[in-house]
Amino acid sequence: MVTILDLKIPPVAQFLMCAALMWTLSAAYTGGAFVLPGAAAAFAVCAALGGGIGIASVAAFRRHSTTVDPTAPDKTKAIVTDSVYRYSRNPMYLALVVTLAGWGLFLQNVAALALLPVFVVYMTQFQIKPEELVLQARFGPDYDDYMATVRRWI
Repeated sequence: MVTILDLKIPPVAQFLMCAALMWTLSAAYTGGAFVLPGAAAAFAVCAALGGGIGIASVAAFRRHSTTVDPTAPDKTKAIVTDSVYRYSRNPMYLALVVTLAGWGLFLQNVAALALLPVFVVYMTQFQIKPEELVLQARFGPDYDDYMATVRRWI
């Protein structure tokens, strides 16, 4: 069933909204603060890892000449199964989660980190599942086989 939120808000916008909300919550809920020595380094590592996964994901799509527009999965020309897509069907979204995890560690606040599962659930429900329906209709058994062998996130 398609809902009004399906494929409407670009994932990068969702990422930015979540990051801003994480910051807002960490400022408002100081009772959730904790001390993490090396918080900036943890953020740097997560951001680098997320950036690397994201770049590898986009590069794989480019090599296969298919769209990276997450709001138009119907324009997909190929199922990408190499590179990081051997390990995750959604490495671009995984890259966003890894980066948000680093941001939450940098903010050193439980409330900020608590938004990570909310982001994952939202992305799964309103971005990934609708994409999967379109790709199943477009590529049939080939996409079903891919779904059976590679996990949605990791």
